[in-house]
Amino acid sequence: MITKEEYFQFLETFELRQEGQGISETLLEDFLNKFESFGVCSFYKYARYNEEYILQILNDGIFHFSTFDELNDPSEFSNSGFTDDPNLWGVFDVSENETDVKKRLGEYINSNDYKNAYNLLKENTLVYSLTTKFDNNLMWAHYGDSFKGVCYEYDAREILNKSASKLAPVLYKDIAPMINVNDGIHDFLKSVRYAPYSKNITWNYEDEWRISKVMIDKNFSLLSETEKMKIANTEIVIKPKSVTLGTKMNVEVQRRIIDSCRNNNIKVYKLIQEGYNYSRSELS
Repeated sequence: MITKEEYFQFLETFELRQEGQGISETLLEDFLNKFESFGVCSFYKYARYNEEYILQILNDGIFHFSTFDELNDPSEFSNSGFTDDPNLWGVFDVSENETDVKKRLGEYINSNDYKNAYNLLKENTLVYSLTTKFDNNLMWAHYGDSFKGVCYEYDAREILNKSASKLAPVLYKDIAPMINVNDGIHDFLKSVRYAPYSKNITWNYEDEWRISKVMIDKNFSLLSETEKMKIANTEIVIKPKSVTLGTKMNVEVQRRIIDSCRNNNIKVYKLIQEGYNYSRSELS
């Protein structure tokens, strides 16, 4: 199995080929083999119970992306600074038909105002966080409303098929990434690509994978909150294949979720505590 760092570096090559000359069958097979080497068959999403949201997820497959300001870690999208000597920038070409946000990004980059360019990219990036286990007690405590919430299970290949190189493991480090501005636009954008997928090592218990999407082509940061929500809820539509109910979930809430899952042919499990360990049992 390759390391997460190696996989992330491979995704850079894969993404460039997607945008350029296209993907060969050999490269696509290599991509799938590398992903499958991690042995991830399902991704999971822990959440507190919210009746409106859970019905959207179960009935409509809503996959709500978040901005970085909505996440619980204030150090998201951080960096350790910018290299000192910006040069060889070339020109960031932007046509008159491009969005206002993309035009502004071009103005920042072409004037070497890379800090504002970085912040603009942050404002226009959406993320969706996933993990690889349903029985992580810290995740239940922190994101599953202290075991009163739910854990959605998604088919890993279905998510991969809909997100491709935008799905990547989070890289946990002691130091935030340095942003390279010495060697032109390409290296600046390449180093910024690490920012959505980097977190402090204290968060490594989450074993997080993320889908990250840059929305400068949709003028995201200039939209109303209603328009932003619509984009965040429609970028990917996938129904969960199962829902696991927390050990402390209210009985009436549990009944309503079971009914909704049955109506959508989604399996329902109950989390079972066994000493310090957890398993789950399917509810009929």
